[in-house]
Amino acid sequence: MEEMQKKLQEQQEIICQFQTQLATISNKQALDEVRSGSNLKLPTFWQRDPVLWFAQVEAQFNCARIRSDQTKYWTVVTALDCATLQPVADLVANPPTEETKYESIKSRLIAAYADTPEKRLRKLMYEIELEDKQPSQLLREMEALAGKGISGDVLKTLWLQRLPPQLQMILAANDKETLDKMATIADKLTEIHHTSAITANIGALNRGTSAHASQTVTSAQEMEWLPPLRHCRSSS
Repeated sequence: MEEMQKKLQEQQEIICQFQTQLATISNKQALDEVRSGSNLKLPTFWQRDPVLWFAQVEAQFNCARIRSDQTKYWTVVTALDCATLQPVADLVANPPTEETKYESIKSRLIAAYADTPEKRLRKLMYEIELEDKQPSQLLREMEALAGKGISGDVLKTLWLQRLPPQLQMILAANDKETLDKMATIADKLTEIHHTSAITANIGALNRGTSAHASQTVTSAQEMEWLPPLRHCRSSS
């Protein structure tokens, strides 16, 4: 009997020592997280895409090994300006008591600033343009707006409509390729066109005849693919 009590006492002592060690490790981890959180510099909040902003933030948390809900919450709060904090003012003034502070402020900010499906569809259909982007960049933006609600064929049609007519004609011959492959081809053709236009312009200027230079630039720009080509004319 005494021997059993002695073994039980020894086991309890081992358990107590183990608990003490765990508490020490936990406290050290918490302290390390606080220090890591204070050293983090989060990117400026991106109202256009709060989901992407939180993806960047969580990547930083992961690199800094920050796991604590409270550390994440206060790190986000300190990174936001007063105007951005307005939709979550109540959460800042009275944070949730349970371990959901970070998820609460994250979901509220995304709901406040993320585009609705209707707004994304309107941008996709009527607002987004090629401008000075590469065709592949335009495609990525359109894919982000489309999400899973738009079929690949519809997305391809909308993307092609934003490209210059001459480029559309060339890509029509590659219609059996995947959309990503078509975007790669479009990027290469656009780069070749830019290079040819710039080379023609420089050659005309080097010949020193302004009339000839103007004629050469006009010839190089007949396809009128992208806005940057129009800047070449101003240098003559």
